[in-house]
Amino acid sequence: ETRIDSGDSIAAAAIVNGSGSPFDPRTGRLWADRLDLLPGPDEAGKAALAAAQASAPRRLNTVIGAVLTDASLTKAQANKLAAVAHDGLARAVRPVHSMTDGDTIFSLASGRRSHNPDVTAALKDFNNLLAAAADVFNDACLDGLLAATSRGEWRSYRDLTGLESE
Repeated sequence: ETRIDSGDSIAAAAIVNGSGSPFDPRTGRLWADRLDLLPGPDEAGKAALAAAQASAPRRLNTVIGAVLTDASLTKAQANKLAAVAHDGLARAVRPVHSMTDGDTIFSLASGRRSHNPDVTAALKDFNNLLAAAADVFNDACLDGLLAATSRGEWRSYRDLTGLESE
């Protein structure tokens, strides 16, 4: 969750199973690690990632998620918020929105916080909320990738790289 200058809060949740790659094939680092908080994988981890990517099944892929805010939004603003959250997805998975993906992000606004009556201030607040939407969705993708465990033929990033759980 992030709180922006206006006092509005925004958070996101994501399930990441895109057909694009969540990691840089040159370094093995997760694209979503925008603050470089994680160590990069060693050579064995990079090799395991490359092998898994080469053999990964390409069917039924999608990233699905939601951005949630306590701001009061119109329907058009809620649609815009969801659309801009896709920018966060594009930071976390490359390429994104392929023909084999069903990537979808929903937006939910509780309306607990009323909008600023000053039009100029309200526009600034909404633009800050949009910027935060991309960041929190990117971070939700990172959280999802790090929380994932291997299942069947799908191997998790942590298992492939030996990254320790925190």
